[in-house]
Amino acid sequence: MTQKPKQPKALYAISLLILLGALWGSGYTIARYCMTHGVHPLGYGFWQSLGPMIFLLLVIIFARIPFSLKPNYIRYYIACGVLGIAIPNTVMYFAAAHIPSGILTVLINTVPILIFPLSILFALEHFSLKRFFVVLLGFLGILLTILSNLTLPTLHNIPWSIIALIAPLSFALCAVWIAAFRPMPSNSLSLSLGMLIISSLCLVPLTLIMGAFHPISFPLQINDWLIILEIILSSLGYIVLFVLIKLAGPIYYSLVGGMASVFGLLWGKLFYGESLNSSSWLGVFCIIGAIILLTLLLKKEKEVAEN
Repeated sequence: MTQKPKQPKALYAISLLILLGALWGSGYTIARYCMTHGVHPLGYGFWQSLGPMIFLLLVIIFARIPFSLKPNYIRYYIACGVLGIAIPNTVMYFAAAHIPSGILTVLINTVPILIFPLSILFALEHFSLKRFFVVLLGFLGILLTILSNLTLPTLHNIPWSIIALIAPLSFALCAVWIAAFRPMPSNSLSLSLGMLIISSLCLVPLTLIMGAFHPISFPLQINDWLIILEIILSSLGYIVLFVLIKLAGPIYYSLVGGMASVFGLLWGKLFYGESLNSSSWLGVFCIIGAIILLTLLLKKEKEVAEN
């Protein structure tokens, strides 16, 4: 007879989920301030790639975690670094100056909704009618969220909302690549470091060529403090992420997107006074509902497969 998980463990997992949602949800709010106060998106993206890279490098050195430079690992680093960090982060930082941070958070966290059709396309999963209707619910939410921005014409939200969807699409492609080509044996921390190294190498020449580098010099200005704060929050997020996955599993982690969306809306309201109209709220509920339903369906399918 299998024992039920102890209550303290479940509460600990929920606490980590909330903490990770708060950490990652805050990133869009901080990015919006920096983008609207003189920091170029490429310059900001460079620091948000380099900072966590240095952090993970130190962790791996002190923890003596192996880091492979075999060809198949390098190919993996390149694909995930470009699809999982360089492209989506750059897109979302450009969009941050044009879209309310709460809306941007919700749009970026539609990754689980996009993964299913891509998995079908690349023959990684079989068609499921239940998940198909849940994905339709998510796409309805995306459509409502984009169309609701018609009430904010001065921000030119419609085209930027569509452009912002490149980010979750890129994240979803990265997730599909990870599922199909993850090298073994592997450690999540070392793979993340490889991704961050590649994304930093991509952003360095692009940032310099575009004249977009943002120097951090003393005395520190508000933008500098916020960039450093986001590096710290992002790095803490990596720690919480790996602890959460080890404790509760990757399917439970899928709920982070919904939690980050909720906190993104909360931070947007607190710091920018952003308010959503009825269409926006309906779209947000559809998206978050779809993410939660997809996670529950995946969990149920996994339990059935194991039995």
